[in-house]
Amino acid sequence: MQEVLLRLWRRRAEWQPRGRLKALVYTAALNLCRNRARNSRRRSLWMSPAPLDLDAADRTAPASDVEALLLRERVRDARRALADLPEAMREALLLRFDAEMSYEDISAIVGAPESTVRSRVHHALLRMRASVREEET
Repeated sequence: MQEVLLRLWRRRAEWQPRGRLKALVYTAALNLCRNRARNSRRRSLWMSPAPLDLDAADRTAPASDVEALLLRERVRDARRALADLPEAMREALLLRFDAEMSYEDISAIVGAPESTVRSRVHHALLRMRASVREEET
């Protein structure tokens, strides 16, 4: 977050108050994350990246009862389903539900029409539901 704020501060003279400040901050953060992801993919060509630890929820808390165990399994399945989504869908879904942003703000951040963002969120939810149902069977 410090790097995002620093970048915004350095470019403050260029800012025009046309949109919401919240959208500008999220856009800057998203672009920084995309740049880091792109750079890490380049680095992965010559370095082996650490595997995504989707089972960390299983080790963080001991199973005290059946409900807790089932909850951890559902969380693990949801994380796997989220990780399997295409980047654009995952991005829209996380901004909508994790960051609790409006479709209008998400549209400004990702640079896509609002209808496209709504479609991405809808299809991401459908894919996640189908994926979780497959895991249950």
